[in-house]
Amino acid sequence: MNPLDKHSISEQIAALSPKEKTLFLNKLRKISQDKDQELPVQAGKHKAPLPLSLSQYRLWLLEKYRRQSPFLNAYRTWRLAGDLDIEALRQALNNLVKRHQVLRTRFLINNNEPFQNFDSDTGCALTSIDMTHLPASERENEAQTLVTAEVKQPFILEQGPVFRVLLLRLTEQDYIFLVNLDHLVIDGWSMGILHREIGLLYEAATKRKLSPLTPLAVQYSDFCLWQRRQLKTAVMQTSLRYWAQLLTAAPVLRLPTDRPRPRQSTHAGDRIIFDLTATLTQQLKLVSQKYSVTLFMTLLAMFKVLVRSLSGQNNLLVGTPVAGHRSRELESMVGLMVNHLPIRTDLSGNPAFSDVLICVREATLGAFSHDVPFACIVNALDITPEPGCHPLFQVFFTLQNSPNQDLTLPGLNVEPDLSGSVSPFRDGNDTAKFDIALSIVETHGSLRGVIEYSTELFEQSTINAMTDSYMLGLRRMVESPGQPISDLVKPAG
Repeated sequence: MNPLDKHSISEQIAALSPKEKTLFLNKLRKISQDKDQELPVQAGKHKAPLPLSLSQYRLWLLEKYRRQSPFLNAYRTWRLAGDLDIEALRQALNNLVKRHQVLRTRFLINNNEPFQNFDSDTGCALTSIDMTHLPASERENEAQTLVTAEVKQPFILEQGPVFRVLLLRLTEQDYIFLVNLDHLVIDGWSMGILHREIGLLYEAATKRKLSPLTPLAVQYSDFCLWQRRQLKTAVMQTSLRYWAQLLTAAPVLRLPTDRPRPRQSTHAGDRIIFDLTATLTQQLKLVSQKYSVTLFMTLLAMFKVLVRSLSGQNNLLVGTPVAGHRSRELESMVGLMVNHLPIRTDLSGNPAFSDVLICVREATLGAFSHDVPFACIVNALDITPEPGCHPLFQVFFTLQNSPNQDLTLPGLNVEPDLSGSVSPFRDGNDTAKFDIALSIVETHGSLRGVIEYSTELFEQSTINAMTDSYMLGLRRMVESPGQPISDLVKPAG
């Protein structure tokens, strides 16, 4: 998901001096000219074998070596209250699968290489279980068991399906609704599309109307072939030269851990949730506006200050996601199009936090304007990651502020369980893709943070201390953004 939101950019441009505005607009024109060289995404009938996207291929390799593992399951759970029309929901889900080719994918092998095959006629794999026959005192525990079993069940890529739904009926007006997808076919932006379209299709089905959704201009197979063609463009080669220069002698982060790093990671993990008040959220937005940066940049800057204090290193790489839905044709298409990019900054010399903001802004804009598949960056640099380490970065940061994240079903009260802690239902599938990943969700005027961490490396008490330090740093910073970063978060040792 692209953390740059349009409203904050407009405010930032208005705050620039005439000279700064001229430089900024010239840079935008340069980026626009480069984008004009990109090949358009075009619809077409494609013959098998169809290649995977580069992001898919990277994740497919992970799944290949982690067979029968739920490591890459992507899921959401909701509590539904009201008169649910189960048949309308089933029809909506079937129409969703029919609409999005990628939800009908099977991943096969040809000459030791993966390729995609899309089933032409298949419905959604919906499992509906009526639990009303059980004693009321047993339903919650049994529902928890069923939810845990579902999210721990791996997807069989060769057979499909890659999209499963579980509906548990606890009473006539109380349901648990869970959608579960293999990460090879979904990303954060696409999950928002999924939520929105389930609601619209369900509403149409309850009213016995046709789908209100405009037919898709292209499908995921079109995107995959377009991406392969992009590899040969001048834009791609220019961007790869940028990354080769930026990441020369890229540092490896050495966070102090509670346990030695295993040679073969199981990716066991856990999460800690924390909340920032509406007042602090507003103060952070005001600081961001004052220094012509986005909220994403401000929160990332403080995360980098925290990582610096923990590691004692000044030259830092932090990974972040960038949405791949970059054209109008791709905006409403479900699929794995997210890309991961490293943001590199040097915080040596104990700078003021306000200076760190400017540094992070330049690094972020530079990275986003040279958005190429992460796999291409790794291949171009000929990087061999250390055992148990992610290539280039071991810590990750994201700000989720998409307006389409919540599921809405007409006539029903929908309580989302985005973090696993909002309702009593824990998903039971605790994994960690990075050493530490901080995800912040903006909703209803305040911020909620989720730190996902490797339990192979860290104790919960250590992550609790990190969380406290991060929140304390934010509170100190909004009071005086110009103070040295060592006064915000004390260096380790």
